[in-house]
Amino acid sequence: MRNIWVVKKNDKDLSGLKSWGCISPIFPKSISPVDTQKQIAIIREDVLPTASVNDAILLTGPQYMICILVTAWLSKFDHVNLIMYSAKTNKYIEKRIKRDLWH
Repeated sequence: MRNIWVVKKNDKDLSGLKSWGCISPIFPKSISPVDTQKQIAIIREDVLPTASVNDAILLTGPQYMICILVTAWLSKFDHVNLIMYSAKTNKYIEKRIKRDLWH
């Protein structure tokens, strides 16, 4: 089963994601929002070595943390799978962004 990486787990109900994969929080709640070096170290040492090209990133949490994660992800893989909640359909949807999108 693939991982659904969650930048910072909050109190949101993520049970609707269980059919998408295993929910894997990345950062502890106690991480300082300004400690980007620590965030990068966690991504480099804990996330990327175990990540699979089929995994996905849930777009929830601080935007700058998501930006760091997506950037790191695209340095390893040729695309990133993003999962977001659609308020219009009340469902999660998945989008794929390729690294060479801008070329």
